[in-house]
Amino acid sequence: MAKIVNAGGIKILEYGYFLPRLVAMGEKIYLVDNKMPTLNILKQTVYIPLLFLTQFLFGQKNDDIPAPFRKPSKQEMAREEHNHSCARTSNEDFSSRMKRYPFNSSEAVQFISFDSDGLVTITAEGEIKLNSSDPGLLEFDTLTGKYISSAKPPSVREVVTLTMSQIDTLTDILYNHGFAGQIIGTAHRDCYSPRNAIIFRDSNGKALAFIEICFECTETRLSDERISLGEMCDQKLDMIKVLFSKVGIKYGIE
Repeated sequence: MAKIVNAGGIKILEYGYFLPRLVAMGEKIYLVDNKMPTLNILKQTVYIPLLFLTQFLFGQKNDDIPAPFRKPSKQEMAREEHNHSCARTSNEDFSSRMKRYPFNSSEAVQFISFDSDGLVTITAEGEIKLNSSDPGLLEFDTLTGKYISSAKPPSVREVVTLTMSQIDTLTDILYNHGFAGQIIGTAHRDCYSPRNAIIFRDSNGKALAFIEICFECTETRLSDERISLGEMCDQKLDMIKVLFSKVGIKYGIE
């Protein structure tokens, strides 16, 4: 059973006799143990330097008793913040990057924008469909005898097919940029209102994969677990947003 305890103004989420997995400071919650089940959205706002667990620094004498917590020093917080920044961490060439899925299966890569209440799906026919994230009011349909949503279907606003040079830039951002140093944990914002996506199409023009992006909340949703965005350092989505702007996409990035 999970419980929240307060240690010197620091909120700690504990799971039974296991080590605490989430640490909160102010408005932030931090994931500090990779064994923690995946959480898509954690309730927090903007980045605040992570708290450090003493057991990471000094070890643990007893597996059943967590080590005491302490507030990180200014130097530790500064180092953690610096390490979250993006840096060029590799120099994988373009041909190698293009062997990664879904670039290796795509004939065309597109940047799109769409209405803010939309969520991208791919139909069985390989078409992009936007489902409304707002169900609206349910109205009774006398023809089908069912209740249907009155929400207006979202629509695509802009579409730009990337050149090879632009794909080169995109894959360089994804796979040659990562964290500037070793990090303790990551944080996420409690919002998601995507208005942009990267669409991958095969030689028949059918959509085979997508990367959905909410630049406002710095969150993404992937259509396939095989898709990798590389290490999500703090400025990576900002770098991709700049590329969206350069190719002519306006909605969702301004």
